[in-house]
Amino acid sequence: MDVILTTNSPGEVSAWVKPMVKAIKKEWPESRITVFIPPCTFASGREVPVVESFDEVDQVFGPREYIKYMIFRRKPRGFKPGEEGFVLFLGGDLGHAVMLGKRFKYPVYAYSERDAGFSDRIRLFFVPSLKVAARLERKGVKKEHLRPVGDLMLDAVKPDLSREEMEQLLGLDSKDLVLNIFPGSRPHEVKESFPLFLKAVIYLKNKKKRIKPLITLAPFITLDNIRSFLDEAKDLSWELKLTDVEELVELKVFEHRFLIYRGSSYNTMQVSQLAFALPGTNNVELAAMGVPTLVILPLNWPELIPLPGIIGLIGQIPLLGPFLKRKVVIPKLVQKFLYVSPVNRSLGDEILPELKGVLTPEMIAERTMEVIDSELLTIKDKLKKYKKEEKASERIISEIRADLPSCL
Repeated sequence: MDVILTTNSPGEVSAWVKPMVKAIKKEWPESRITVFIPPCTFASGREVPVVESFDEVDQVFGPREYIKYMIFRRKPRGFKPGEEGFVLFLGGDLGHAVMLGKRFKYPVYAYSERDAGFSDRIRLFFVPSLKVAARLERKGVKKEHLRPVGDLMLDAVKPDLSREEMEQLLGLDSKDLVLNIFPGSRPHEVKESFPLFLKAVIYLKNKKKRIKPLITLAPFITLDNIRSFLDEAKDLSWELKLTDVEELVELKVFEHRFLIYRGSSYNTMQVSQLAFALPGTNNVELAAMGVPTLVILPLNWPELIPLPGIIGLIGQIPLLGPFLKRKVVIPKLVQKFLYVSPVNRSLGDEILPELKGVLTPEMIAERTMEVIDSELLTIKDKLKKYKKEEKASERIISEIRADLPSCL
């Protein structure tokens, strides 16, 4: 049987595709899993090699192959779909999954947190909660086509090293306050956030000596990217050095030492007392692991923030697009949404502190000191109540298995 997945960007690849392909292979060991990654404004450009690293995936085709196939009918090399199979949407534009389903004559299923389009073409919508199910029903999805299954990204939150192993690997002391820095997963955002976060931590370390900074690098960002970003930050003196441990790299900025970890982010989350992160999927993962997180949205470069749909395409028009995003679109969106972190938006409460605006390193450091001095324990207590339903991938498989006989 052929299983066709569609996905789009770093968060979906790491938090949805990875646990889903494991569940698919466990249920259907002989299945052939093909992942299509259509064009998307939220992509990092490294989705294909990251998905290729998943042992369960048999074939991966990026934006170029997808366009050639769908527009010019040039079938990707080695791709020979059989008569039986299904398509599962795991992020991006639902239309791509629907078109692939039509091309192969396969039933189409979707895991969705907000998208409700093409509801007459999709057999079942899998959603993380009853709240999302109600929202999609208001958007036109029939109630009998909705299946609350739990939060799929929580199935991915599984460290592959123990806490003790990580503490030993990183040389941590019980007195250390580990500040885990997540600079992002798209090169254009890391280029700007990385130097900003480094400067904030240096300012912070001069005030709080027990801070132990740790940088967790997403698999979508390479060391060459980091070297390039540091080179462009003219006011930083730095040195990058490999260590005896493949996953660890040492970064020295002026006299300050940082460790960069290139393995599973869940390994570093479990030893963290506090984290810096941009709004995104890792906010949910950090919350699930009980890590207080300062969610930072710098609006210093609003033209770099990716946007969906037509707005995103307009934003890519030379000169005009960046101007409109900076002056009109992004300011209006920030005003529209009370919270920027998906954790806070889902709960309607600021459990994770947020800092947004045109930011300086000093502003980030000062807000961090406030969190450390007076808010850390309160945030930890609130996160204990942040529980979501796990094993979504197993429920999705169960629902698809039950439905397939009626449409094959």
